[in-house]
Amino acid sequence: MRHIVVTGGAGFIGREVVAALSARGDRVLAVDDLSVGSRQALSHPNVAFEALDIRDTEGLANLLREFHPDAILHLAALHHIPTCEAQPVRTMSVNVVGTESVMEAVAQSGAGLLVIASSGAVYDWQNGRLTETGPLKPHDTYSLSKFTNESQLVRWTAKVDIRGRIARIFNVIGPNDPNAHLIPDLLSRLSQVVDAPETASRDIAIGATSTVRDYVDVRDAAQALIALLDDTRPTPLAAYNICGGQGISTGDLARLLAQVLAVDVDFVVDPRLLRAIDRPSQVGDPDAMAAAFGWLASTSLEDSLRWIVDCARQEARS
Repeated sequence: MRHIVVTGGAGFIGREVVAALSARGDRVLAVDDLSVGSRQALSHPNVAFEALDIRDTEGLANLLREFHPDAILHLAALHHIPTCEAQPVRTMSVNVVGTESVMEAVAQSGAGLLVIASSGAVYDWQNGRLTETGPLKPHDTYSLSKFTNESQLVRWTAKVDIRGRIARIFNVIGPNDPNAHLIPDLLSRLSQVVDAPETASRDIAIGATSTVRDYVDVRDAAQALIALLDDTRPTPLAAYNICGGQGISTGDLARLLAQVLAVDVDFVVDPRLLRAIDRPSQVGDPDAMAAAFGWLASTSLEDSLRWIVDCARQEARS
């Protein structure tokens, strides 16, 4: 039985990782301030929970020393891009100062491996698949915080006897996403048409329709992160894309979701929904993950959307 710590363990991705680790028999400590996540999602065998702000270095260090972790997965962060742009100081405090706090606590814990969540947004803008050796150039507050996190890990692995893994995570989707990302926002508004077809407007406002993104199912993303947690190679530091490797435009994604819901609507571009900074394409190359760990995303985008819709309908009936 391995001892694994997951910061942000009650969050959207964290709860899937915690559930999967518990199911295979690991002992898990989930750390979360519950600003977004829910403790109810962590009712699994061998899972302990601590409500803590990751910037509480002393409190976190004490927890880790008592738990004796073999590995730590650091997911806790602000990652809704419009929120990060609106609150840059808070974003840097949580994402950068918080990560420094985590690394300080991990250094005192004796753990052998730290996996941190970065983002596909750290890459410079370009068309085509983004590879781990491509140039990095953050263009917004969120990507700057993740780029900084990677630099922090480089420094810590150079001065502390710990191996580091960077997970450059692309657009993760699944049920009950607590942030106002594209799919939960569209699902909410499309569901109004499904529920009230005679009165609800069939003109659905949307932002840029031509931007292309790479979506990966949260269950697949969780398995990729677990593969990194299981990495026993002595390599001091390595980065991997967690992505599907296929891009789809925002407009096509919206139409696919409407198709899954069997609802006839028109998507209308609303200038108020356009982002000031919005890269035209962000599609990852998963080949390095496949070569190192045999991992490839196995869930199609349509299957992910059907799962999201089914879960939303079940919740509405309960």
